[in-house]
Amino acid sequence: MERKPSSPLAPTFMVSAPGKVIVFGEHAAVFGKPAIAAAISLRSYLLVTTLSKSQRIVRLNFRDIGLDHTWKIDTLPWDIFHRPDKKKFYYSLIDFLDPELLDAIIPHAEEVSKHLPEKQRKMHVRSATAFLYLFLSLGSLHSPGSIYTLRSTIPIGAGLGSSASICVCLSTALLLQIRTLTGPHPDQPAEEAQIQIERISRWAFVGELCIHGDPSGVDNAVSAGGKAVVYQRKRSGPPSVTPLNKFPKLPLLLVNT
Repeated sequence: MERKPSSPLAPTFMVSAPGKVIVFGEHAAVFGKPAIAAAISLRSYLLVTTLSKSQRIVRLNFRDIGLDHTWKIDTLPWDIFHRPDKKKFYYSLIDFLDPELLDAIIPHAEEVSKHLPEKQRKMHVRSATAFLYLFLSLGSLHSPGSIYTLRSTIPIGAGLGSSASICVCLSTALLLQIRTLTGPHPDQPAEEAQIQIERISRWAFVGELCIHGDPSGVDNAVSAGGKAVVYQRKRSGPPSVTPLNKFPKLPLLLVNT
């Protein structure tokens, strides 16, 4: 008898996250003064397609920058990511990248877009590094094969938090796939929702570390939580990020000069 093809393990789903703009105090923030950053209506979108059991691949398709690459799940460096002294959990707080873990994924990230000019390829390698670091941290060798298709309406390199928006999408999708997020639903307690948003933001910050090296944390905080925040650098330690939950909806004119 002809064998029936196996079906996907989970339905296709989509997540999205907004970009951000500094509403007040953009340059003063560099000198330790408070700045207000708010979410904007431009967004990134991530479509996650789960493959059948027999398809042991993970594909990142970021059409807006021309990045499309496939890795075999079984060849990724799971051993080092799941070593007892390296293993991180979905609720972990990570504020720096582990050099050993980074070294383990660099060869896999470097596989992408070898035919492109160095400047464009560099952006692809950073994007692949962020994706693989998150995928290996939150997933496992038994993670299902998946296609992650990214689209964004946020201009890149314009100070509008495009990379943070993408990292929030990836973080949310991977946390959903390992079933550590619930909702949103009408009866969800506000405290539970806030914990989950914080969890999404924490892992998005890890992606931002891969892309930018030394991000402030304000972009992922706004993209994950929406509304607005007051952001202030400190002389030492992490910056202060205070949510403004009653921030009003404002018409903003953004001009790309």
